[in-house]
Amino acid sequence: MKWLPQDMFWQKECWTYLRMKINKDACEENKTTAEFFVSYIKEVELRKVGCARLVDLVSFWTAGSTIGYNDELLMVKFNADCKLPMAETCFMGIVLPTRHTSYDDFRKHMDIALRYGSKGFDFI
Repeated sequence: MKWLPQDMFWQKECWTYLRMKINKDACEENKTTAEFFVSYIKEVELRKVGCARLVDLVSFWTAGSTIGYNDELLMVKFNADCKLPMAETCFMGIVLPTRHTSYDDFRKHMDIALRYGSKGFDFI
């Protein structure tokens, strides 16, 4: 479990910060997934309408359409048992699957989760 300060999310230093936090004590699968996730964030920033975009990621992750610049943290967790990412919106967290061995596979499952997953608060 790693934490990412919200005020860094929109800054270029975010990518370096996330990599440093993950690489300190993470297993190889978590490091690979962290790299995939950083690449995915960069990619969705540039996407146009019709694809999962950054606002969709933020909504999935936090249950809101924006991220405030306060002291709250965004949490990144890793799970080897799931295929799709899961959101823990009450805790501002996202659980990323570590079983994907290629970025294309990781991106495909992220897009599925953002497109068809619940937005905001949901009870199952």
